[in-house]
This record gives sequence, C-alpha cells and structure tokens, in this order.
Amino acid sequence: MPQLILASSSVGRKNLLEQAGYKIDKILPQDVDESPIRGEQPRDYVKRIAKAKFDAAVRQNSNDTIISADTITVTGRCIFQKPESEQQAHDMLSHFSGRRLKVMTCVYIGNGKECRSRFIISAAKIKQLSSQEIKAWVATKDWVGVSGGIKLQGLSSIFIESIQGSFTNIIGLPMTQTYNLLKYFGVLPEWQKK
Repeated sequence: MPQLILASSSVGRKNLLEQAGYKIDKILPQDVDESPIRGEQPRDYVKRIAKAKFDAAVRQNSNDTIISADTITVTGRCIFQKPESEQQAHDMLSHFSGRRLKVMTCVYIGNGKECRSRFIISAAKIKQLSSQEIKAWVATKDWVGVSGGIKLQGLSSIFIESIQGSFTNIIGLPMTQTYNLLKYFGVLPEWQKK
C-alpha cells in the first residue's frame, strides 16, 4: 500500500495534516535550490519551487503519494522567504508594518505516474508597529523557519489585523484544496475511512 509522504520540514504543514486526520507515514524534506530567477514573478517562483520539491521526492518514492508545497509572503513583486537572521526578521517586520501582505502557496500532490497542483493566494493586514514592538518580537525568535517571519499560530498573531482567504494557506497548506487533491489520489483522513 502506498505511503503518504510529506516532502516538507514545516511543523505547520505537519500539524494541519494531522489535525485533519491524516496519517503521515514519512516526512522527507527536500533540499532544492530556492534562489529566485531574475525577473521571475512571485506566482511563478512559488509554483517552480513546489514542483522542484515534488520532483525530488517522487524520484525517491515513485509508488507513494507525495505532498509538497511552498509558501511565500509577497508585497508588490517582492518575495519574502524565511528570515535567516535577526536583522532580516527586523527588516521584514519593519517593511510589513501597516501593510497588506499576500501569502502565496502552491501545493503538489501525486505519485510517479501523475501529479496535480493548486495555487492559492490569501492576504493578511499587519497593524502599524512601533520600533519597540518590532525589537521585542525579534527577540522572541518566533520568526525562525517561517515564510515572511510571521505566523498566524504564533506570537506574531497579535500583529495581524485581518485575513482574507484561506486561514490554513497562511499557515502554509491550504487544507480544502489539499483534501480535494488527496481524495483524488485515494487518500482519505483516518476518520473518513470508517
């Protein structure tokens, strides 16, 4: 029987899948080059990276069902990935202060024979932040490992005034679309198998 493999190290994605009742058999993060191509649109970038992760995972596990995804935070045409330092986190949050952000995710699901994808955009409005709020938040390290450094289910949630679109997309995996894709490939949550 094919296994369900999450090609991601994202705790948020793992938690969303488990909360929905999916049994993840393996977690196999894929190390792909995530460098943007000069002039690449954010939409094209996130699709390319999610597909690269899928392709890398399916080469190792062609008979299994693979879930791969990539999430980015965008303002205008600027792509914000995971901050790699306190200074980057500070600069990102300063840039986001008082702005509306787009959160883009592309999810690929499939196996060695077929794959399907969905691309989702959600938005989040960040409150106007004081320099003290930014400095204190950076010190918490809540930004580590998160696209754009802000996570809905973390300490920075107090900075998010509103969201539009999929709540779970902002966490990193649009669950309605993921459920539909998994269902297409015959993978159901445990509660639905009974």
